[in-house]
Amino acid sequence: MKDILTLVLALGMAPVAMSQELALEEVAPGAYAVLSPPEHLAAANAGVVLLEDAVLVVHTHMLPSAAHELLTKLSSVTDLPVRYVGNTHWHPDHTHGNEAYRTAFPDDVIFLSHDTTRADIATWSVERLAHDRRDLEKSPLRAELRSLNLVLPNLTFSQSLRIAGRSRVVQILYFGRGHTRGDAVVYLPRERVAFVGDLVPGGPPFARDGFPMDWIETLRGLHELDIDVLVTGHGRIWRGKRVLSDRVRFLEHVAAVVRKGASESLSAEQIAAAIDLEAFRDTFEPEPAHRPWKDSMLMLAERGLLEFNVRARARWIEISDGNCTCSPLLSSSRVNQRASSSSSSPKVISRVAAAAVKPSMSEPGNGQGWDEW
Repeated sequence: MKDILTLVLALGMAPVAMSQELALEEVAPGAYAVLSPPEHLAAANAGVVLLEDAVLVVHTHMLPSAAHELLTKLSSVTDLPVRYVGNTHWHPDHTHGNEAYRTAFPDDVIFLSHDTTRADIATWSVERLAHDRRDLEKSPLRAELRSLNLVLPNLTFSQSLRIAGRSRVVQILYFGRGHTRGDAVVYLPRERVAFVGDLVPGGPPFARDGFPMDWIETLRGLHELDIDVLVTGHGRIWRGKRVLSDRVRFLEHVAAVVRKGASESLSAEQIAAAIDLEAFRDTFEPEPAHRPWKDSMLMLAERGLLEFNVRARARWIEISDGNCTCSPLLSSSRVNQRASSSSSSPKVISRVAAAAVKPSMSEPGNGQGWDEW
């Protein structure tokens, strides 16, 4: 969100003076992609699914004012009330507009998310909002951010959730960690449409809070679905599943570079420089001016190193202690406790320990803390 708000300040944009409007594009009968132009303060796409007696909205944008704009546009296609709001992950540009739906439909809206997304909104979003309020003291967004109330999901799930109507079924699915630890996919199996949030980016994966190695298997799981249309959190609509294969190939390349760099004690900067972005450039959308892809490469390297480090430590514990059945998701305190009590360690641990993994993963805005692994 900070990147988006920095751009807003640079362009002098105001929350009510939007140069372009949100656009509704029907991707299947009664299902719409809501496309946000780059200059729009919605800052993200959204989705709308019409049910027999209600509406499901996927993503609520960065500001309540943008969500109100969507509600106004929604009145042109249906008179049904919004009953369900899906938060695919915790990032502010997809959840800060929740308040608009609670205000418009105070007694009826069910906010849906993965279990961890709710936890992250309750912690990381609170910290980020406080941080952004301080940073935007002179911004035209100040008044709206200052009065913004975060609304938490009130119905969560761990693997899947199903909304079944007479003529339409909606599945909300979790395939694993990727862009965040709680990415959900809203899937219409009969229409073969998937609202995938930021799991499937137009450009190189943005991994500030991500898990580049897990992301590969998550996308492979998503690829198993019958999908004709993917509505992403930003950018264009994708037809077919080629984009999934392309992103898997890129992340496999990143993982290989990270593993090789870790074995050679390279820094995150050196690993980022070794990622062959040009080999995949034609699979991406055009590079945005406000977020150079080299920044994304560094984030991928940093997060990939951290993920590799944690996996290696967990594997070391399994090797060193025959009674341990630790998983790669071990928290740092347990990892360090086990590690300090062991008398030996494989060479991979010493190699990874020498690699520079930064920024601090405990600071708001710099990714999840060690305990999230």
